[in-house]
Amino acid sequence: MNNIKNFIKLDYISIKPYLTIKNLIILLFIVGIMSVSMQQIFIIFSASVLMGIIYVSYTFATAEINEMDPLYLTLPNSKKDIVLGRYTFVFIVMLFTILASLILALMFSYIIGLSFVIKDLLLVVFVNIYMFLMITSFQIPIYFRNGYSKSKAIALAPIYLLSFIIIILKKILDLLKIDVNKILLFVINNQFITITTSILLLIFIMFMSINLSIKFYEKREF
Repeated sequence: MNNIKNFIKLDYISIKPYLTIKNLIILLFIVGIMSVSMQQIFIIFSASVLMGIIYVSYTFATAEINEMDPLYLTLPNSKKDIVLGRYTFVFIVMLFTILASLILALMFSYIIGLSFVIKDLLLVVFVNIYMFLMITSFQIPIYFRNGYSKSKAIALAPIYLLSFIIIILKKILDLLKIDVNKILLFVINNQFITITTSILLLIFIMFMSINLSIKFYEKREF
């Protein structure tokens, strides 16, 4: 457990140089413009989640640039500890990202004068947590298998794939003349089933992601 905590600290140190006032101002400017132009504060969550996913990738980038992996292996730990430490750090980044998004959303809601329904806010929080963990669960095994420089283009695939799947599903539904509103109505009327199924799917994917990462990392030579 102590080894995992040490790697969480090392991951934080690796991204600390990027946690600057300049980057915060850029993020505030972007989400501010988008919120005003779209009259929608929930876009803040999507922008913050994207930023969080980028910061997760920085842990792999800085470790590779500074050749930290061989150093990690000289410490009294296993490769499994390194992987579990990284996933724990990802979860912490996700929590801070969602918390920051909530604060920004409330702030911009007050400044711009946009109201929102608490139920809608909770749904947005759930969806963004889900997307953050789902995307990183696909990306991290790729980074552990090939390293950052060889994987940075491939690691973007989940984002492109998600967009592609949404477009294809829309075309299939249109082709089969299936009313999307009926599907949404089913989801709304069966929230417990929908949420439970989504959570179980996410747990399964994360479990597979962690095990694949351990397997890939143990096979890598440094």
